[in-house]
Amino acid sequence: MMQQALQKWPQVAKKSSPDHYQYTDNWYGSFPENATALNLYVRDLPHQSNQVNTDWNLDHIWLTADEMRELIPENLLTGHIYSFPESLSRRIAKLHLVDIVRGESPRWQNDDLKRVEMKLRVQQVTTDEVDLYLEGLVKNEAAPSYNINPFSKQKVDMPRGIKLELRGYLKYNQSTKKIDRFDVTASGLRWGATTYNARFDDLGPTPIGFAIELADDSQVGRTPPQAISSKYFDSF
Repeated sequence: MMQQALQKWPQVAKKSSPDHYQYTDNWYGSFPENATALNLYVRDLPHQSNQVNTDWNLDHIWLTADEMRELIPENLLTGHIYSFPESLSRRIAKLHLVDIVRGESPRWQNDDLKRVEMKLRVQQVTTDEVDLYLEGLVKNEAAPSYNINPFSKQKVDMPRGIKLELRGYLKYNQSTKKIDRFDVTASGLRWGATTYNARFDDLGPTPIGFAIELADDSQVGRTPPQAISSKYFDSF
């Protein structure tokens, strides 16, 4: 019986998948060619009103080769300031700057993105490298969903939101045409709760912090984002 079940498993998986889902025998094979993977970490930050929570969580961000070319255009000059690609900054704000410290939260909707501003300043250009400084602001807020947690019976009856300042450094290798450094933090306040993020006892506002770094080239480093879908790269 076990052998029969194992033989049927691939057919069942393909047949039951949604129409928009592109099935692959190896999920890591869906990593876009010449793409860049980032790790994102999120945790609560110290504050006076409560003992700091030591929980943390992890997500992943994927950038396509085309997005990287838009992020680092050619012929940059020291001192030049330019905007982070809008589609990329909004995707990060919408799908990744989410309070998942204690549990899971739905991603933001487009209308929840109240302010998304990210800029890059060219600090130094050499034959080999381009050094950049990133700064920005993100404010997201969503209306209460009024969903009820089936376990605690608590209702999501207040808005949830984040207000963050972003700071960080990028280094682009002109020889390999790849990013060698992507160290960015986003810190500020979060408030509200979602059905499953275990925040009903901590509605805030309280400090939260995100850290983004370059992932390695291993299969673990190429773990898909939590929000991955067929529309991950064009959800705007």
